[in-house]
Amino acid sequence: MSEKHILYDSYEAAKYVTNIKGWMDSKNRFWGENEHGARWSGCTHIICPNCGEPTQKIYTICDECRAKKAIQRYEAKERKQWDGKVPLYSEVADEYFFNEDELRGYLDDHECTVESLYLIICEPIYLREVGEDFFYDDLPDDEDISP
Repeated sequence: MSEKHILYDSYEAAKYVTNIKGWMDSKNRFWGENEHGARWSGCTHIICPNCGEPTQKIYTICDECRAKKAIQRYEAKERKQWDGKVPLYSEVADEYFFNEDELRGYLDDHECTVESLYLIICEPIYLREVGEDFFYDDLPDDEDISP
């Protein structure tokens, strides 16, 4: 079943009623003089500011424009040689690759190219060393950690 599209500026998104003087959204909720609130509540879609196509109101731009922006962000990243040790991540595939064999296996199984995965070299995050002072907040007053 297809969801009905109601644009922000559509007459179905909100209406001004005169018997109680105010705006009602498409779900018949009263918003008083808050036209924006009524329209936003009553609409399901807005117009993409970049291309003018309708998009769900949970996004600020349409799917196609979001994809273009993601490619621009990826292309703006710094390029460097992969050392083969640190994992790679593909946001497109939502997969981590810990070695070249895993990457080749994925490429074979999914019939795609390395370029189409938009791989990013992961930056390792190491655990910090836990010292005595780490536990001091949990100790009762005037107590020390036993050796």
